[in-house]
Amino acid sequence: MNYQNEQLREALAAQYVLGTLRGSARLRFERWLNQDPDLQNRTGYWEQALQPLADQVVPVQPPSRVWTSIQTRLGMQASLPGKSQATSRLHWLRGAWVSFGLAALLVAVLVFGPAEEVTRFTPDIEVALQNELAQPVWKVDADSSKDTVVVSTVRNVRLPDDKSLELWLVLESGEPPISLGLMPTEQGRKYVVKSSTPLREGIGFAVSLEPRGGSPTGVATGPILYIQTYRET
Repeated sequence: MNYQNEQLREALAAQYVLGTLRGSARLRFERWLNQDPDLQNRTGYWEQALQPLADQVVPVQPPSRVWTSIQTRLGMQASLPGKSQATSRLHWLRGAWVSFGLAALLVAVLVFGPAEEVTRFTPDIEVALQNELAQPVWKVDADSSKDTVVVSTVRNVRLPDDKSLELWLVLESGEPPISLGLMPTEQGRKYVVKSSTPLREGIGFAVSLEPRGGSPTGVATGPILYIQTYRET
């Protein structure tokens, strides 16, 4: 399997978050995930994009007549005295419908693209990180009410194989910046992250050059290549 295929990486990350990636395939993905920063970014994006859908689902207990009708249509009435077989088949049926629903959701999201409006993302912070030629490299939108940041890559960024770019929240207090994860470097790629520190405590974003996988110390160790404020001190 070609794990460098962009469409495959995106699909597996989405399936992993949905829970439809199971068994040995899930274990292989988790081993891959532990050593692939780009895949970590993709998986984090799907977690942020799909979690609001799960939060909106309200558990509903169907009326007993619904299951009785299903039993009748499937010819399961003969098993009712013992109930164990009927119960087992009903459990399978419920699981099958849940899996079908998740698969349908995955197909819809992959085909039509994860829509930010589904997550009710309302950005009130909008900045552009520009290179030395004043060309935008990333567009950063953030919703301070949810402390959620969406980074959109405007142009490709070339890096040595042993390097990564890391995003930081610059704090008004003057304390060391807070890491927000690794930056996407391919044009059109997005990265979504929820900041553990309220964005209202920050004044801007910075990007530093770090060893592959990010800073090993939790603070910026390389040079700051990009910085942009969104609030005056």
